[in-house]
Amino acid sequence: IGQFIESDFSGDNREASDVFFSSMYFAVEEDEQKYEVIDGQQRLTTIHILFRVIMEHLEEVNPGNITDDTLVDFQQFGIKRVKDILYVQENFGSPEPRLTLNKHDDEFFKSLMKGTDEQVDYLEEADYSIHGNNSDAVQAKEIKKRLGIERETENVPTSSFFKLYRSHRRLLNAYEFFDEKIRGLVEGADTGNETVRALVNILNYVYNSY
Repeated sequence: IGQFIESDFSGDNREASDVFFSSMYFAVEEDEQKYEVIDGQQRLTTIHILFRVIMEHLEEVNPGNITDDTLVDFQQFGIKRVKDILYVQENFGSPEPRLTLNKHDDEFFKSLMKGTDEQVDYLEEADYSIHGNNSDAVQAKEIKKRLGIERETENVPTSSFFKLYRSHRRLLNAYEFFDEKIRGLVEGADTGNETVRALVNILNYVYNSY
């Protein structure tokens, strides 16, 4: 992951194409069409978070700012590709993340992967009985800020504390890390065309590296 992030995506540089995330091993549950990750859970989780960040930035690009119709198609194809990787449609409900973590981490991970509405629901349902001196305590308003939730959340006691476990902090740190790196790349682009081209290039590099 570190090698990938430090790669140069400018111009015709192709050093990122040499990145390989190594093999991952799964046990197949054929009857339920499920795969249990034997080796590679952390890498797979990290890649899924990166895909989510790339998709969010692709969705933020206004198609009206893209002057090349081919790049408009690339933008839409990129968003669809990420959604197909990350989510599965179950019955008539909303798409759910394909990757499921352990019971301790899954609810928080799901909120990261499903966006603002799910994150607000998570904050609304958190247990705010914890004291602020607890080593895992964090104020709701801090997490709102870190997640970029700008809308009013009347049912979230923003000054109160809840427990954010260390494993949850690592997930959030990974999300923030990738968002900072990708945002820096986006802000360095002068046009919508350049932004989409850069994001789609990163998406394809990651997609072809694991």
